[in-house]
Amino acid sequence: MSEIKINLPDGSSMEVPQSFTVADLANKISEGLGRVAVAAKINENIVDLNTILKNDDNVKILTSKDAETLDILRHSRLLLDLQLKTVFIMILIFLTLLLA
Repeated sequence: MSEIKINLPDGSSMEVPQSFTVADLANKISEGLGRVAVAAKINENIVDLNTILKNDDNVKILTSKDAETLDILRHSRLLLDLQLKTVFIMILIFLTLLLA
């Protein structure tokens, strides 16, 4: 499998397999970073951990400590709240129909 070169924020570069994702990169750098990674910034665009890296990408792994991730975490929390409310409403409707 051919390899691609990616550039890291400290100015170093790393060779990784062509099909490497951001999550794979975070885990290759360190297991701890892999566990706390939330997203990444590739060429100034915020992407999710499943994004496949391309040759000569500039990659910064983002964690909950990075300011850029605050919007991501807020959005994720909002979606979770909406899903929970939807499930609760569906249960209420089910129980209403069951008891009617």
